[in-house]
Amino acid sequence: MSRQTLAFTIAAKEHVPVVPICLIGTGNLMPNGCEGTLRTGTVKIIIHPPIRGTNADELCKESSRVISKSLSQHGLGVH
Repeated sequence: MSRQTLAFTIAAKEHVPVVPICLIGTGNLMPNGCEGTLRTGTVKIIIHPPIRGTNADELCKESSRVISKSLSQHGLGVH
């Protein structure tokens, strides 16, 4: 079981919300291949409304959907 799956499984079993978060602009601060270099810049943090549910797969899918939609609205794709 992956850590991602484990997190959604625990949230579903314990009836706690999942809060999707987007970080936009981090790629400019630490580009691929330059992980030892940290540049200055701006990062936009978007904290989405909590998602509640009792099914781990559905929590994961809905979180992914919310994040994907937000990134798309900012002209970014999902990696």
